Amino acid sequence: EKYRLFGEVLLASSESITLRSPPSLSRQVVPARNPFNPFGAPVAVDYLFTGMEPISYTFDTDLLRWVGGARGRFGEWDWEIAALGHREDGSSTSRGALDPFRVIAAINSDNPDTALNLFSEGPAGSAALLNSLMASPQRFGFSFASSQLSTFVRGPLLHIGERPVELVVGGEWRLDSAKFFERS
Repeated sequence: EKYRLFGEVLLASSESITLRSPPSLSRQVVPARNPFNPFGAPVAVDYLFTGMEPISYTFDTDLLRWVGGARGRFGEWDWEIAALGHREDGSSTSRGALDPFRVIAAINSDNPDTALNLFSEGPAGSAALLNSLMASPQRFGFSFASSQLSTFVRGPLLHIGERPVELVVGGEWRLDSAKFFERS
């Protein structure tokens, strides 16, 4: 057998969804002017919006990987040349996060209709107020690609006593790229 061709193709598609706890605030300072601040002075508060949906992250990925090449012998020497390509495209979407600017405005509000009550054991405000604090879903895309070409030859060079000394000569070229972008 003088030479042999080889190859492989892999296609994969996946989706995963991760749920986190509902939105929360950590060490958020509530000013004295907030109508629900019972202390009359700025105070740092930790708060979990228990009545709201959990924050979710969705990841979608499509993958294509291929390998092709040839290998063989000429005399006592082995050789191989191979090419490989890989491409992965995907996106991530987050939903259920709070818009930090709207939250700060609601914490700093002195109007009971638009102020957050971070001292309540129940919801921190009306359903309309809490819905107004939601950020738009954030979508990001990514793309990874690589191409590679490699080759080698291997064979006996000389003998030292009974032991053969082999020579291997080869080379490789590779190109990688990655892109990250916001999706609308």
